[in-house]
Amino acid sequence: MANLLIDSLKVRTYDAIVIGSGMSGGWAAKELTEHGLRTLVLERDGTSNT
Repeated sequence: MANLLIDSLKVRTYDAIVIGSGMSGGWAAKELTEHGLRTLVLERDGTSNT
């Protein structure tokens, strides 16, 4: 059971998290991944009323 938890943590671990995939966020994510960092990009749903 412990191996499953360790494997899960490895899969969900990122070196960088970019909030927003606009021009700057997209470029930042590109640069980070090109330098070998595991990068997660988060974008809100465009249909939100907030």
